[in-house]
Amino acid sequence: MMCKSGLFISLFFIFLISCNTNPDIRISEPSMVEIERIHPVGETVAKDLMLTLQKELQAALAGGNFRQAIKICERKAIPITITVAQREYSVTDLKRVTRKYRNPANAPDSVELLALEYFDELFARQNDRPDNFIQKITGKDGSYFNYYKPIYTNGLCLSCHGPNTQMDQEVLHILDSLYPGDMARGYNAGDFRGLIKVQIRD
Repeated sequence: MMCKSGLFISLFFIFLISCNTNPDIRISEPSMVEIERIHPVGETVAKDLMLTLQKELQAALAGGNFRQAIKICERKAIPITITVAQREYSVTDLKRVTRKYRNPANAPDSVELLALEYFDELFARQNDRPDNFIQKITGKDGSYFNYYKPIYTNGLCLSCHGPNTQMDQEVLHILDSLYPGDMARGYNAGDFRGLIKVQIRD
């Protein structure tokens, strides 16, 4: 007998297939054997990225240096992401993705958007917080997997991603000057912010 969450995942993959707008790829549910192989790699790389970025930010904020912390996000987040990805040979792409992005490099493509919708829909239906989500993508050049790890807002994040009324005025000024189209504000502690996507070759 399939549990409710398992049924939802299966139904959602039917939704993924029907909503995929890219005719060159097919999105499907990975097998249990594939999940057992992909999960350890995706989990390790996603946690490595989160911890590495947190350490950089904590060091910058230790003396209340908000300007330096913002510079780390602006100048070092992408290079750090590339460095972490290169530590695992099977990882072909590593990215933080969200609808409410600050850096356009974090905007979702059509496949990543479906993963974001999966988490939004599951939270709305069950008030549940899944630990991960895996898509199998098959195209003309073969197949690969997207492993997604949710990102939640913590106290450290609120310094630069909280409500405008609760952030330091200097921080707001810097953000406005660096990111005129910034959408990554207004979060509260515990809010779902987006995903870390680890792309792994088959």
